[in-house]
Amino acid sequence: MGRHPKYLQPEDVPEEYRDLLDYDSQRLLVRYGKSALYINAKCADCDKKRILQVYSVRKKLKVGKFTGFCKKCMVGEKGSYYKKGWWQGNKGYIFRSIGAYKEYEDIIKPMAPKGGVIMEHRAIMAIHLGRSLDSRELVRHLNGNKTDNRIENLAVGTHADNSKDHHDTYLELLALRKDYEFVAEKVAIINEELGGVEKLLGETRDHVSGINGELKWIRYVIIGTFLAAITDLLLGFLSG
Repeated sequence: MGRHPKYLQPEDVPEEYRDLLDYDSQRLLVRYGKSALYINAKCADCDKKRILQVYSVRKKLKVGKFTGFCKKCMVGEKGSYYKKGWWQGNKGYIFRSIGAYKEYEDIIKPMAPKGGVIMEHRAIMAIHLGRSLDSRELVRHLNGNKTDNRIENLAVGTHADNSKDHHDTYLELLALRKDYEFVAEKVAIINEELGGVEKLLGETRDHVSGINGELKWIRYVIIGTFLAAITDLLLGFLSG
């Protein structure tokens, strides 16, 4: 039997967000091919009704990232995602509300006609150039770091330039992989040779040990022979 779902309780939620959730509405739903516990909620700003996954709500509450706003309100002046005014998208780029660039509204607004959200690196480049960017103009990060939006790290290019950057990066990674494989092969050869040397040293130690044993036996024979000769001389002298 599967585990019983852990329902969200009012006492689990900070007081400022408590009234935004309908705790009696919690139920199991199959979405995206998976069964999970969901709860009805309303936006703290526009009262829009939505369905949230209880696990996601718990996780965001735990790390202080639950805002109570819907997506539309989160990027507005009142919401400002995570109450910071910016957030990082799934592909690593930094996004901001166009409200952050009020003094450059004539440049920024034509670049963000939907929802009032814009990628920070595009906004910085447009402000630097003093004009709006065409949708075909891409802003590239020269060092590959998508969060490094310093103007000296940005350059305007085309899709072809972007593809070339990705291709060059791929070639660099391929070269590094070949270097790694070459080094790994050499290390394997060295390890094999060291194993052969260790085996030879072991055989040498055994051989030396055998020689020492033979020398010890020869020493005993010589001493025995010498003692026997002395004994014969003494006996001859005494009997004479």
